[in-house]
Amino acid sequence: MARIAADPDLFTFLRDSEAVIDIEIGDGRLLLERSEERYDIIIVDAFSSDAIPAHLITMEALELYSDRLTERGVVAYHVSNRHLDLSPIVARQADALDMAAVARVDTDLEAARVAEGKQASIWIVVARSDRDLNALSEAGSWSRPVVDHRTPLWTDSFSNLLSSLR
Repeated sequence: MARIAADPDLFTFLRDSEAVIDIEIGDGRLLLERSEERYDIIIVDAFSSDAIPAHLITMEALELYSDRLTERGVVAYHVSNRHLDLSPIVARQADALDMAAVARVDTDLEAARVAEGKQASIWIVVARSDRDLNALSEAGSWSRPVVDHRTPLWTDSFSNLLSSLR
């Protein structure tokens, strides 16, 4: 992935960016645990395949992500998956940690966009407070996810894939 992302014949973002970009290869959660850096945004995008890395979507993971955010930072989860509905899990965790969340379900795709490779997607953005999500909330198409308190809290010692089947 790093080699493809850095190939200017395929993508130009890294080449054109004025930012200092360091690509680190490894498990994102383990890399964050070893780091003391603070981030404005942490993107968790590892759930679209058939085998999801459950350790990236636990209470302890969200606590770590929150700890590594700047004061007004956010965690953006791309939870699109053909077989699992992970939105209730993230919404429940955010609620349990007294954090704010907004969700966007982008399933209304125009044929031309599909032909370009666009796919349906589901995103949940979590922050410490509603104030940090105001820009998204005001942009429309983002809404508060419904929190179902019957949804089990996934932890490092418990997850239940069957409970999230579509």
